[in-house]
Amino acid sequence: MADQWLAIVDADKIHDYVFSPHELKLVKGGSFLQWRLNTLDLKRKVLESRGRLVSASGGTVVARFETAEQAQGFCRIAASEFHQKTSIATVSSAVERFPSGEWSEAKLKLDALLELDKFGKRAPCFRGAGPFWATCQACGMQSAAHAYYPSEKKWICDACRFRKEESGKGPRWLRPYQVETFEDIGTAAKPENYMAFVYVDLDRLGRYMRDHGTTQERWKRLSRDVNSAIVASVVAGCETVKKAEAPVQVLLAGGDDAIVVLPANHIFRFLQSFSERYRMRRFLAGDAPQPTYSAGVVMAHSHYPIFEFRRLAEELLRSAKQIDREGEKIKPASVDFAILTASMTDSVLRDRDRLVRRTLGPRRTASPYTLDEFLRLEEHVRLLKDEGVPSAQVRRLYPMVYQGEMQAELDYLYLLSRLQKNHRQALLDTVGPCLWRNGPHGSRVTEAADLVEIWHFIQ
Repeated sequence: MADQWLAIVDADKIHDYVFSPHELKLVKGGSFLQWRLNTLDLKRKVLESRGRLVSASGGTVVARFETAEQAQGFCRIAASEFHQKTSIATVSSAVERFPSGEWSEAKLKLDALLELDKFGKRAPCFRGAGPFWATCQACGMQSAAHAYYPSEKKWICDACRFRKEESGKGPRWLRPYQVETFEDIGTAAKPENYMAFVYVDLDRLGRYMRDHGTTQERWKRLSRDVNSAIVASVVAGCETVKKAEAPVQVLLAGGDDAIVVLPANHIFRFLQSFSERYRMRRFLAGDAPQPTYSAGVVMAHSHYPIFEFRRLAEELLRSAKQIDREGEKIKPASVDFAILTASMTDSVLRDRDRLVRRTLGPRRTASPYTLDEFLRLEEHVRLLKDEGVPSAQVRRLYPMVYQGEMQAELDYLYLLSRLQKNHRQALLDTVGPCLWRNGPHGSRVTEAADLVEIWHFIQ
């Protein structure tokens, strides 16, 4: 059998493209454009180029062709398609020989060539403005060319016009989970105006696919299983939120990750349902283990810039992926979260480390948590509220954790001594007999401040 050729096309910096505008309508439009290009348009272009599709999800399309010319032609067509449909979005691509029966080696070389193409690109830059043109008032990156609304003196670029036209479309399964503005989500929250931005991503998927997708057919099936697991789990989480008559908006879902925004007080409900549905999924009909996942969660005012929501969620996601529980062979599902009250923050993780270095004491949070630990935070707050522990007494825990370890322990014991018997027992059951506990790698951590921070989000 003659050698064939593999081609791979991968969208560049999808998150930068999707989250560059600040309006929800345009964010949705950018997300839907990427979805349509990946799952519909490029699939059709594979067939038109006389190729056969291997997989298409998460912004990446892999196909095989009879000749190198056909494979290279498909890559050029894909780049042109992205430019025509989005004006600014780009793709990276690569072509590699595919000898019969050597899928793993050919795919490994293909991925390496793709990385070389990606790193060889110039980063997009701000186009600026001048006396004869204006900057787009939606993304602030391109030259304005079109009126956003005829009745408004507001101008947008070609890219944002395409986003606007696409914003009412999207995959059929996603249409029940759409909201007009971020303010609509914040208004439905308790306390009002706080929105949760959830970024879920599978761990080390590249290694997982190489280990278990050892043939073309296994790769194809496994890619499909991974995509359907993410989508089904997101739908399950969204359905739970919708049943509580709360709005929820899916911004990205497919491949190995998902981004969802919802009222902050429903974050535990969403992650619980996501986890339950994900655990039911089978990969390669049970022949491959479930890949683990991590989540970064940012809870802030709905007017907080969406690009900053995304930046901080990515930072927290990286922190969650680094969780290491001694004695566990497989990394558990994990969550790192932050509740922001300031208008802007540089880095959540650097702020935490700065505080530890300044006080020379233990960490005021136990983050990142395993998913089960994170869900237990809600249970602990509910226990405290059910027992009638006064919120004023719970709030006293917060300044304690910013003191030295011994002083904080002394203040905690004094607080316990002043509480009623049932209130004291509730605090012992949630925080523990000591304010601090042993964390990973010999660190000292506490959940007390996290309980105070989420107190008002638990109804």
